[in-house]
Amino acid sequence: MIKKIINIFLFLYCCTLAPSCKHTHHISVQQKVGDSYWKQDNSINYLVVGDWGCNGEFNQKEVASQMGIEATKKNISFVMSMGDNFYPDGIISTSDPQWNKSFEDIYTSYSLNTAWYTCFGNHDYRGSIEAQLD
Repeated sequence: MIKKIINIFLFLYCCTLAPSCKHTHHISVQQKVGDSYWKQDNSINYLVVGDWGCNGEFNQKEVASQMGIEATKKNISFVMSMGDNFYPDGIISTSDPQWNKSFEDIYTSYSLNTAWYTCFGNHDYRGSIEAQLD
C-alpha cells in the first residue's frame, strides 16, 4: 500500500510540480559511477515515455527495445506515459488494432510488464479515453 502511495505521489509530482521547480540539485559524476547509483536502498526507479509513435514507426521499436534493457538493469517499479499514446486520433475501443500495433507488439520486454501510469494528450482525446482507461 505504501509503495502504491509513493508511486502515485511521484507520478503527480512529475506531472505537475517538477517542471516548475528551480531548487533541483546536481548530482556529481562520481555518484553516478557504476550500478551503485541505481541500487541505493529505498530507491524507486522508473521510465518515462511520451509520444509513443505509431505502429512501430519512427524508431518506436528501437526505443522500446532500449527501454526494456534499461528497465531490466534498473529494476524499474513502473513506467509513466506522458500522453499522445496513440496517433493520429487515439483509439476507439479496447479491441482497436492500435493496441497491438502501437503497444502490445512494441513494448514486449518482460521488464516492461509492470504498472504503466498514463496521462492523455490531445491525440488521445480525439478517440475514446474510456477505452484507454479500460
